[in-house]
Amino acid sequence: EKQHLLEHENAMQELKEKKRIADIRARRFQKEHEKAEHLLLEKQRLRDAKDDEASREAARKKMELELVEREKDRLEKRKEAKEQFRLHKDKLAAEERDHLRAASLERERLIKDAEDKKRQEEIRHEERKAALELQRQTKKAKQKHESAEAARQREIEEKKEKEEQENLKKEREFQHAERMAKIQSDHKLRKEEIIAKKREELRQAEAQQAEKERIEKEEAEARRREREMKHEERMAVIKERRQEKNSLKKLELIQRRSKETHDLELQKHAAEEQREEQRLRHLEHMAELKATKAEHNLKKERLASEEHQKKIEEESRQKVTLAVMAQRALEHAERMKALDNARQMSKKLQKTRHQDELADRARSR
Repeated sequence: EKQHLLEHENAMQELKEKKRIADIRARRFQKEHEKAEHLLLEKQRLRDAKDDEASREAARKKMELELVEREKDRLEKRKEAKEQFRLHKDKLAAEERDHLRAASLERERLIKDAEDKKRQEEIRHEERKAALELQRQTKKAKQKHESAEAARQREIEEKKEKEEQENLKKEREFQHAERMAKIQSDHKLRKEEIIAKKREELRQAEAQQAEKERIEKEEAEARRREREMKHEERMAVIKERRQEKNSLKKLELIQRRSKETHDLELQKHAAEEQREEQRLRHLEHMAELKATKAEHNLKKERLASEEHQKKIEEESRQKVTLAVMAQRALEHAERMKALDNARQMSKKLQKTRHQDELADRARSR
């Protein structure tokens, strides 16, 4: 019945789809017809525009007549198309009604067949039930005779099993207690070993870091002293050269004055002295710039060393944090493992206890 209903729904969908396609085709045909008419009118108008006024008037009248005839033909065709569409729609509706009528008849037939089949199943079930009842009564009488004999054997066997289970239960409890004590002692020893190892690693890392910092500080101090000594040497050389040049200039000036040289030579000497002073001032300025640059480089190196120190400290802190987290994860894993073992042992004990209870109940019955 479900299959038949699905086929009916599919047929209805197909009919609707065909109807929709027919509507689309009719609308498309109408649009194409109107477009063709519009193109013909446009071409006719262009042809008429080339002729003179009289020919255009005659052509216009003729075209109007043609348009009226075409409009009539179009209306007739449209009417015929509508009539065909209506007939097709009526045909589809008649097919749908026939299909629904056939589906309802098929559904009634299936319901009737199902009811007949159900009645036959009920009759067969009653017959099987009567046969099983007879077989069960005969089997029960036979089992009653056998159970009386087997009950005595079961009582003897259950008594032996109970004694064996009690002994096994005591032995398992004792072994579980020993295992739990061993696990706890092993866990404590491992924990102490891990803590001592981590402390030793941290101490070594701190010692290495302190030694590295001391070496870096000594190297920075040595570089700074070397730069200061070089700067002092350069300044002493510049000062010495300046004094020598000044003394030479004074001697030359005295010699020139003693010889009563011309005023032009004096002016020339003055200009040279002025140029020499400017050059010396320039050298002093360059020396000051070099000194400031050296100080800047020293500050830069100091900042870089501080940044490096901070980075090393941060890495050491991260290592300590990771070590602590690893230790905690290990402790957690050990705790979970111990809890799982304890849970499994408790489940086994509960299972054995449940079996013992079932055995006691069987014996009491």
